[in-house]
Amino acid sequence: MIGKLLTGETHVREYTALRIDGEIRERVYLECGGMLVDVSARHWLLSLEPMVFGVWMDGAEPLPAMKPCKMYFYGKEGMAAKDLTVAIRLKCSGELQDGKGRLMLLTLTHAELFHMAPLKARLIYWRYYRQPYKSYGEYKSLIAAFSFPRRVRLISFRDGDYYNIFPMDLIGAIDGERRMVFGLRHSNRSLAGMAATGRFAVADVSYDRREAVYGLGRHHSTAPPSIVQQPFGIIHSREGQCYLPDWVEGYREMSVLATRNLGSHMLIWAAWEKEYSVNLSADHLHHVHFLHWLTHRKRDTAC
Repeated sequence: MIGKLLTGETHVREYTALRIDGEIRERVYLECGGMLVDVSARHWLLSLEPMVFGVWMDGAEPLPAMKPCKMYFYGKEGMAAKDLTVAIRLKCSGELQDGKGRLMLLTLTHAELFHMAPLKARLIYWRYYRQPYKSYGEYKSLIAAFSFPRRVRLISFRDGDYYNIFPMDLIGAIDGERRMVFGLRHSNRSLAGMAATGRFAVADVSYDRREAVYGLGRHHSTAPPSIVQQPFGIIHSREGQCYLPDWVEGYREMSVLATRNLGSHMLIWAAWEKEYSVNLSADHLHHVHFLHWLTHRKRDTAC
């Protein structure tokens, strides 16, 4: 009853799955060093504790000074005040140089939400999200980070008899430069092997396969079942022979270029040479926070 009064929903969760085909309508702008630039398609969440974002700046762009920055999240294109959902403050915590540009690393220091009245947001926190290890400030930061849809992809790693296939949403692609960036928890069983061998595969998945994708998510920090016990057909990547479900849209075989410890997560910076199509592309699976879905996306999703 309380949940229905606060949210209009009988089931309140942390994240909501979205079906998105084509361009994401939400927009994110970075204000830093006197610049204001649209970074919607080139910013990614890479770590949760602390919360670190990566922003790609190509070699032709003027580079902002290493000063405190701000990000503004909008529910749709443009910068109308009524569409502002989130404003966050960040500090520059480093960068990763690449011959094609650089990845700025920005650590969140404060988040302000505009999805709903502050009192209502706090009541929802106290009713549903309050935990001994998660403060109200951390709750706001998580909502802020997932007020932009985060695309879900599958990672496949294989080393001899060991394998693992698991989903990730702390991931980003710079298609024009053939680069990808990943944020993996240190508890992930495959992390050490991926860093040591420098090879793994990443695959695109459709929204309609979300239940199978979530089933694979149980094995981030545990040993997966034998590959013959998986409830789907298996294909092998061409170079590394990584196992992949036969329903993936396509995949890329990655070569690790660099790693960096961000706190709770390890950054992996990787490149690919070729990508392979397997099935027709469909609507892609993304995640947003439940409160963003509730206030900005509810009418547009079948979830």
